[in-house]
Amino acid sequence: MSSEIPVGARADVMAFGRWEDVNSSAGMPAGEPEGAGREKRCRNCGRALTRDEIGLHKKLFNRAADSFLCISCSAEYFGVGTQLLEEKIRQFKEMGCTLFERQGTSP
Repeated sequence: MSSEIPVGARADVMAFGRWEDVNSSAGMPAGEPEGAGREKRCRNCGRALTRDEIGLHKKLFNRAADSFLCISCSAEYFGVGTQLLEEKIRQFKEMGCTLFERQGTSP
């Protein structure tokens, strides 16, 4: 992989200086899928995360994130109720966002 930043890369990505810094799965061995063999947990409270909570974090915070907040901690961070974030998840699913699990399928 080249360390050149691809044409059209977002400005926040370019701030890292190298495309690999943003694209890599921190600490994951090469060839192993992200999260393989380990359960993802909230970086704040330690609760096990659902795929929808991981998708919500990526949608609202950073798609390249490798640590996540659960829906309760995200709601606290934004100063909103969990019901609002659950509604947002439903809306994102209806829009076809691939970060979220759809009924009967996985992303």
